[in-house]
Amino acid sequence: MNDSSSFDRCSQEPNPDTILQKELERMAALLHDDVLQTFGVCVLKAQLCERLAQKGQYNLVDKELALLEEALNSAIDSVRELIATIRRPLGQQQLP
Repeated sequence: MNDSSSFDRCSQEPNPDTILQKELERMAALLHDDVLQTFGVCVLKAQLCERLAQKGQYNLVDKELALLEEALNSAIDSVRELIATIRRPLGQQQLP
């Protein structure tokens, strides 16, 4: 019986490679869902600013540039949080 319970414990212990793979997948999802989506929005806002400037609507350009700056700062913060997570020892990492 002792051998059986020992086997059960071993089969229930998480595999370090599996844990690492799951963390990498979570980080990739965070990068995609947060940072890359924000960059996509920023590209669209930059294109909008170009069109507004061509039409001489500079007051709207200023507003859109402020929103663009805010979005980029948010993406920068997300990348910093992710980097801080990566630098923590394995097992102590929590994604934002």
